[in-house]
Amino acid sequence: MHSNNNAGFTLIEAMLAMVMIAIVFAPLFIMQGSIIQRMYRSTQRMRRMLYADTFLQQARKQVKPGTTQLVFEQKLDDPLTYFTYELKPVSKDASTGDVYQLHVERITARWQEDAQKEQEMLITYTFVGPKQEAQA
Repeated sequence: MHSNNNAGFTLIEAMLAMVMIAIVFAPLFIMQGSIIQRMYRSTQRMRRMLYADTFLQQARKQVKPGTTQLVFEQKLDDPLTYFTYELKPVSKDASTGDVYQLHVERITARWQEDAQKEQEMLITYTFVGPKQEAQA
């Protein structure tokens, strides 16, 4: 006596189900990889800007009183970044050029990512008035 037990799936039905699942999930996995990569890049960029702010604070400590122009650099290994500190008077052609003793401080962060050169700048203005000069 043969029992006609057709409960279950054939091999073809199981393979078709697997193909359908792959078609649905493959774009999701690709999208997840892309999102993770973007998050990593954003995190690295934010770290560089935080290091740039720290570099600015360190540079301010090294500026001697009465200095009106200064440029120096620093290399950071993780993530690999080159920072440049630049202190100079505001250009007379600028809208704020007539403000006495107004200087611009510029931190430039440079790095290479995916064979492309990237750059971010942190720019601040500082005022060195007569009282600050006398105290220094």
